[in-house]
Amino acid sequence: MQAAIRRPQDLFPSTLFSVEAGASNGDEALLHPLERALVERAVSKRRHEFAAGRVYAHRALTRLQVAPGPILSDRHGCPLWPSGTLGSISHTEGCAISVAATSGRVTAVGVDVDRRSNAFSHSVLRHVCREEELRWISGLPGMLVPMYGLLLFSIKEAIYKCVYAATGERLGFGDASVVLDLSQGLFSARLLREVGEEGRDRLVGRVGCNEDYVFSGLWWPSSGPSAFPHSPLRHSDVLRNATAHERRLRP
Repeated sequence: MQAAIRRPQDLFPSTLFSVEAGASNGDEALLHPLERALVERAVSKRRHEFAAGRVYAHRALTRLQVAPGPILSDRHGCPLWPSGTLGSISHTEGCAISVAATSGRVTAVGVDVDRRSNAFSHSVLRHVCREEELRWISGLPGMLVPMYGLLLFSIKEAIYKCVYAATGERLGFGDASVVLDLSQGLFSARLLREVGEEGRDRLVGRVGCNEDYVFSGLWWPSSGPSAFPHSPLRHSDVLRNATAHERRLRP
């Protein structure tokens, strides 16, 4: 199996976004004092991962020629980006990524990265996946089930971040039904409840993996029904392609 997207940086087009990624052992000394205060009571691992995410976020903003300033958090722990910008941060053991953009063509963005060794047990997956998703991954070769379960988790985390940033609505794992096709690097999510003023009920995004990590990302465009305005993607297309891919994986 070969994923189309092998680096988290490649989830987002450079024409819209500034992306920085790397190791997660960030230097707390590089943080603004107000940022350090957000994690002053956290364990060392959490502080270093937080620092890495914020440092990469500042680098991404610098490339957008945004004046430096602290990136604080709202009451739900989501980053508060400088006026006129938006972004998303994710970190896991060994890897952190930050993506940023200026407001205009994009309303919100969500990114997630997870270490493959953190794959869930089947009992945990039942809390993450909907029944149709469980049926789908249960049909895969056994060695692939943990990774695909983690991919679904990653996608739903990215969706949560994007939808919350765009609308203020907080989705649960069961509020999105996801299909994905690693060979194309795409996923489609059907929302079980409409979100946003326009009542959006479908999102599409990008997904990938390498030997160590799985990662996913999407953005909420300022207008139009698709997260890829120039390449509309239907949920049924991804499902059909993913099913064909699944058949090729079977022994």
